[in-house]
Amino acid sequence: LQLWHLMLSRLEAGDLIYHARTDLYELLRLLLRRAELGSTLFDSTLGQPPAQQLALWQELQHRTTTWALLCVCEPPVGGDGVVLRDTCAELFAVLYFRLPLFAQAVLEALQSSDVLEAVVPEYRGLAFNLDCADDLPALAERSFDCHPPLDWRRLLQQPAAPHLSSGADNEPECFAQLRKVLRYPAWRQRLRRRGQLFCRFFFEWMSVVCNSMEPSTPPHFFAWARLPGFKTMLTCLFVEIKNTTVMRYTEPLVQLTNEVLRCTHFHSVLTKIVFGKCSVHDVRCVSTTLNLMNSWMSSLLHRLQTDGKRSREMGDGTPVSQPLLRSTFDFPFFFSAIDVLLTSEHAQVLTKTLEFLYRHFDLLPENQANQLRLNFIRNYMPRLQLHWSPAVRRFFAHLNVFRLELPCSWSLHQSGEQPVTSGTVASSTDGHPAEEGVEACHELPSPLASDFALSR
Repeated sequence: LQLWHLMLSRLEAGDLIYHARTDLYELLRLLLRRAELGSTLFDSTLGQPPAQQLALWQELQHRTTTWALLCVCEPPVGGDGVVLRDTCAELFAVLYFRLPLFAQAVLEALQSSDVLEAVVPEYRGLAFNLDCADDLPALAERSFDCHPPLDWRRLLQQPAAPHLSSGADNEPECFAQLRKVLRYPAWRQRLRRRGQLFCRFFFEWMSVVCNSMEPSTPPHFFAWARLPGFKTMLTCLFVEIKNTTVMRYTEPLVQLTNEVLRCTHFHSVLTKIVFGKCSVHDVRCVSTTLNLMNSWMSSLLHRLQTDGKRSREMGDGTPVSQPLLRSTFDFPFFFSAIDVLLTSEHAQVLTKTLEFLYRHFDLLPENQANQLRLNFIRNYMPRLQLHWSPAVRRFFAHLNVFRLELPCSWSLHQSGEQPVTSGTVASSTDGHPAEEGVEACHELPSPLASDFALSR
């Protein structure tokens, strides 16, 4: 707590050079991840923390929130770039669950009229009702009691803690300052724009929730809709994806979509949205859309392999993330979109589509894979085998030999563990697929060399 106080005081003073500030940003993020300021303090089985320590902890949380909001309203000279943005987003995500007053202000900022009145026909009540108007009442009534590791009301209601209600007598200065800053319109407008700060905040928010779960509980088994604020932020994400062209998706937005797909119910929704915005006559748009789909499929495979390894190591038969595309996935729509792409006369569109199917064919359930095989035999086999482009003929030959004519999932594991396909992307240090924005999604290396090695 003393270290936290010291770093925050220097940041509030604003007299540090750029490199010193960025170092303190990273130290502050690492400090707040420590169990002493998180789960250990929260764990009642270890006894109540001293009243003075608890009061200082609450004061530092309010001061930290105030400082982060002021940085969003008026960034320091030079802006400090993505380092400050990511720091503020992570602080917002952590403090959202610890300060109900801040969580309420965030939801009020995000629930603009276009979000409350948003219609997402691609969703159609897939897992729960998307109406987010009840998020604020739920936050006030039950907070996060549906998931006890995130319900911090026990510590906030300790007698040693100053009262947080509006107009409380003898309210500490840091509490009053936070109330004042929460009314500033600048940070609210920036969140409401649903830009990079919002994407990073929602990404870190999802990470906080996932990290609070038991290792044996895959995220898609969690009751996300019961967490106040999830439906609001999910609706904001859908609105932003629908209102922005695929080629203009930013790196934080792509990373957020991959994080949201920890809850695999939404795979079909996102697929419908991006395919619905794609024109088969726009080669660049098709390539960008399939690159985005590549990242989603690769994330699904990465989670499958990670959870499978965890399940084997724990040896207790714990469930793993959805091993294949869920039964809620709209396969008829997906196959119709693939049909539209395969009817194109453009060689680059055909090559990109065949490559996409080659990389992710093994994620299809066997029944749907058989439908796709039958579709190729009936409609596309002669045309693609005799296509004028050598690249199209070559890619289709490898798709036919190494995917269509073999059982699903044969290439996913070698000796029961290591994948032999190159359909996975490089992972970042936090275990999630590394992204560089949609247009900058790295082209995966061609899998043809590994297939020739297998054929030998």
